[in-house]
Amino acid sequence: MSGFTSYPQEDNDKDFDDDPIEISTVYINPIAHPVPPNGNLFMFFNEYVLPKIDSVTLKNSHEGYFEIQFVVCKNGSIEDVKILSSINPTLDKEIISIISKSIWQPGLMYNEPYDTPLILDYFFTRSELKHKEYKKT
Repeated sequence: MSGFTSYPQEDNDKDFDDDPIEISTVYINPIAHPVPPNGNLFMFFNEYVLPKIDSVTLKNSHEGYFEIQFVVCKNGSIEDVKILSSINPTLDKEIISIISKSIWQPGLMYNEPYDTPLILDYFFTRSELKHKEYKKT
């Protein structure tokens, strides 16, 4: 006996020519992520957030990991800003204020803007904190 199974021929004789064919638009990349004001998500903290933070706040901060969550709305505004991982409360308040006031290009899904939740993280190094202090003076 062989390992093959045969099926009755009548199950395979269906005529599919009468079924309607649905044609729809094909999207090559249906999702476009939100774009920050500086145009570069990877450099958002360095180019947009850090320059706006008060040097005293940075001087009193320590090196560490920072994580923030927010929603980029359909109109590009920012809502529901939450700190997920903090370095210090004063720095948190400044970063929340800076990000809340920023206007982004909204995310797109099938060429329609949609509310997009984001989580961004950043590692503040001692050299960045000192560099900012010297730039302000």
